Amino acid sequence: MYLFLNTFFSQCPDEFYCKLLTIMASISLFCQIFSAIFLFKKYKRKKNEYIKFLLIVRSCHIFYNILGSYIGEFRTFLPRYTIICYGLIRYLGDIACSISGSLFLSLAIAEGFCIIYAFNGQYNIIIREVRFHENNKLQWLSIFLMIIYFFLFFITFSLGTIPREEAIKNIYMVDNELKKYINGSFTIIAFGGSKTYMFNIYLTIAFTGMINTITHYIYICGKIYKFIKNLQINKSSNIKRNYSKHFYHHIISSIFPVILIYIPTLYLSLAVIFFTHEPYIEFGRTTTNAYSFIIISYSIVSSIYIVIYFWNHSSEESHKKSSLQIKGNMLLKKFIIRNNIDGK
Repeated sequence: MYLFLNTFFSQCPDEFYCKLLTIMASISLFCQIFSAIFLFKKYKRKKNEYIKFLLIVRSCHIFYNILGSYIGEFRTFLPRYTIICYGLIRYLGDIACSISGSLFLSLAIAEGFCIIYAFNGQYNIIIREVRFHENNKLQWLSIFLMIIYFFLFFITFSLGTIPREEAIKNIYMVDNELKKYINGSFTIIAFGGSKTYMFNIYLTIAFTGMINTITHYIYICGKIYKFIKNLQINKSSNIKRNYSKHFYHHIISSIFPVILIYIPTLYLSLAVIFFTHEPYIEFGRTTTNAYSFIIISYSIVSSIYIVIYFWNHSSEESHKKSSLQIKGNMLLKKFIIRNNIDGK
């Protein structure tokens, strides 16, 4: 953890970058812990499987935040195929940096899985009228494939790193900006060179997994939309309103990562593929530190949204209960008055 000066915990490669990342990471960690506590209290009252799943996801976000911003502390140098670790993980060597960095980079796929699984659970409840986790064989197959893609992505990244000596010779020594990072204070992750073929495998896995995820999402989205539309025709307004809120909630939940993670990550991928040589290298350098800030920004926004959504949902439920109590009291008073009149 960078404490605004170089310490045992962190050897900062760039003062402004480290300060900004530390401030944003601290805000993100606070938001995530707050939302996790909020969801835990909510789950204790409701015993809802969806809330329980969100609590698990938020706990994983806390782990990723601590890994990326306090233990690993990664700095990317895109579009060049290299990353350095300047946090505590550097004491464990380049291999530990490679494994933790690969895990951190795989967050985009992990987040996609969580969104689909949550939406899939609501589909089970609303359409199939079963419990949150009661999937059919086709659903389990799709979910299993997503998990496989995650591990393949992680393994490919871990195995695709090149030795430190090769990285220094082919990447760091030919770039004046990177030469200062080979002084032994940082551990290095680098790709390409003798393992360029692994990058092609990684891209294949990533895009195949993306197709499976998008297909699953569109299928569920279409089924729920048609179901809600039929409810409107049948004039089941109260049920429709309730299901519509859940549906729109999941749409919004999926829009956040698309805007804050997937579109920027796609741009970063294109930069790594196409902007690695002159005269485009300078254009690609604008992406150099983007990934860490993308993940932290998404963590802050998603944490705040979850709290706001369930806070409003609780307020609406309380309002409905109050309205029902008022109506019940009014009916009770009318009943008592009517009985008194009949008695007289």
